[in-house]
Amino acid sequence: MVAVFACLMLAMVAASGVAGYYQGVRDREERTQETAALHFTRGQQQLQAKKYELAMAEFEYVLQIAPEYPRRPSCSPRHAAE
Repeated sequence: MVAVFACLMLAMVAASGVAGYYQGVRDREERTQETAALHFTRGQQQLQAKKYELAMAEFEYVLQIAPEYPRRPSCSPRHAAE
């Protein structure tokens, strides 16, 4: 009976560790997307201000941290019409 209890406790601890790890991965991805959005917006503002080198630096940073940004292709006009 003690062995069964010990196995159940070990399984619960392992499951908690795995769940915590995946939550951390999701949180990191969310922060990365937020940061990418912020720098993308800054890049657009720099373009409008004709500060091309600063805009390029912002866009390059976005590509560095989130090469797939933005992730939602349904937001683009081409995909919305389909």
